[in-house]
This record gives sequence, structure tokens and C-alpha cells, in this order.
Amino acid sequence: MVRLVAVKPRTEWYKFLLTLDLMITIPLLIFLIPLIRNPLPLAAILFILLFSTLILVFKTYRLILHERLIDDFLKMVRINGSSLFFTEPLNFEFGTLVVEEYIVRSGRHTHRKTSVGLNPSSNIKSLSSMNLNHVPQGHLLLLNKSACGVLIAPYARPLRSDLSDILILFLGSSRLFMKPTRLVASSESEYCEARVEFSNGHMSGYIARLRFERSRGARLEFHARAKFTRVYEVDFELARTSDRYFKFSREIDPINELTIIVTSKHGLSLIGLAEQLELRFPMISGFSGGIECKLRLVVDLPFAMDIKSEVPIEISVK
Repeated sequence: MVRLVAVKPRTEWYKFLLTLDLMITIPLLIFLIPLIRNPLPLAAILFILLFSTLILVFKTYRLILHERLIDDFLKMVRINGSSLFFTEPLNFEFGTLVVEEYIVRSGRHTHRKTSVGLNPSSNIKSLSSMNLNHVPQGHLLLLNKSACGVLIAPYARPLRSDLSDILILFLGSSRLFMKPTRLVASSESEYCEARVEFSNGHMSGYIARLRFERSRGARLEFHARAKFTRVYEVDFELARTSDRYFKFSREIDPINELTIIVTSKHGLSLIGLAEQLELRFPMISGFSGGIECKLRLVVDLPFAMDIKSEVPIEISVK
């Protein structure tokens, strides 16, 4: 099954800010102009108000243009079976997309920043259709609890001048594999083991508390770390139990079908992508791009240091 998703710029927030700015600026100017006799302070106030309004107008207009560009391109695309068809032949550039999104703090203020990089290959092809069974495979999408993180994905970009900002991304087409992994956390009074397997986007296995005197329970955690211009980390629990024996299964990779993303280079954001794909974060998908993963088994001891065992794991494409 193939899913086609459009990820458009998030224009609603800018439209709201622009409307609010105009509602404040226009009455303020009407009120201030009759009161100010000195032309220099009036000119300074007018410049600041109009400059901020023009910036918002330009940003909003630019995002609306990219939103319409995506809508126009979608009219040229249709999926039939395992092929993506275009209404006319187009020259395409292929390569790898790298997106990083993070929070920048400046004094008391914070804002999100998105960095988009394209690493094109040397192949340029003229196509009227794409066989989706032969599209490039392997992606990584890692989002922490603030929806900051990194996306690495194969892309195709039409080279026609009016469509050159369009990106077609390919996610979820890889089959992933991990060797079954066993962890043991023990002390003189405690012995706990866990076994974990990975299949079809799920991690499953068991936690067995074979000897326990003081512990209240045990938990199994997953940790992933990706280092690019910044370091992005994801931690979440796979299972927690106070029973002697506990079986679990948890979805790790939520993008387990081929997903075609149509977006714009200047309107792409990871939080917008997560919203369109209905992803909950923290999350991870794809496992390509040199990511470090490990499992951690923790035995919970009251009023004492927990007993921990960590094992690095490798999740690779079959």
C-alpha cells in the first residue's frame, strides 16, 4: 500500500499574526498621528510599525505561494498501483535531503529554526512516471519530545523552473532487521533479564524477574542518538512491570508503509510533517544515517541506586 501526503507550510499562524498586527497598527497610527507634533519621533514610530508589518506580509505571502505551488503540483500527480504518474514528462534531480529542526533561545525568547540541505546525485532523468518499487530506500526521522530532530530521506526534485522548489520524499520503504538481544541486570539480591526482538516496526519480548528481594519492579528503555550539526536524542519506555514475568510488544517505527511526501523546500518543517502523518513524539523511524541505539534494563530499588544494564543494538536494512 502506498500513501501520498502533502506537507504544506504552516500559514495559519502567520495569517493570525498579520491580522493581529494590522488590528493594532492601524488604530495606533490613527490615534498617534494627530498627537505627535515633532516629525522625527513620528517618523521613527511609523518606520518601526510599517517595517514589522511589511516583514509579516512578505513572510505570509511567500508561504501562501508555496502552499499554492504544492496544490498545483498535486494536480499533476496520480498513483496507480505501484507507479507514480505525471501529466507531462519532467526532468528530475535525485539525491538525499537532510533537515534539522531545533529551538533557538535568545534571552527570554525562543523560536524554532529549520535547516534544509539537499545533496544531489549526478543522475538527472526525464520521467513521465516512477516505478515505486525501484525508488531509493532508507530514511531516518527522529523527533524528541519537543518535536525537534532530524530527517534524512531520498528525494526527487523537478527541474522545471516554476516547480524547482517542489520536493518528493520517499519514506518507509525499507525492511529493517535487528538481532534478538538479551539483557541481564543483577546484584546479590536481584536477578532480572529481558529479551527483545524487532519485526515489522515493533519491538517485542519479555522481562523476567527471576530473583527479587528489594526491588519494586523493572523497566526496559530504548535510547537513540543522532549527531549532525547538533545532537538529537530520544528516550522512551518499551515496558514496565512489577510482575515476575511480563511479555510486551510496542510499535517503534510508525511509518511501516511506503509514504510519498510532496512538499516545498522553503515550507518544510518537521513539526508540520509530524502533524500531517499523525505522529506522536518522541519517535523514531527508518534508522538510517549512522544513528546510535541502545537498550537499557533498569531494576527499581527503593532508597538505593537502581541496577542498570545497557546493550548497544544495530537496526539495519535487510
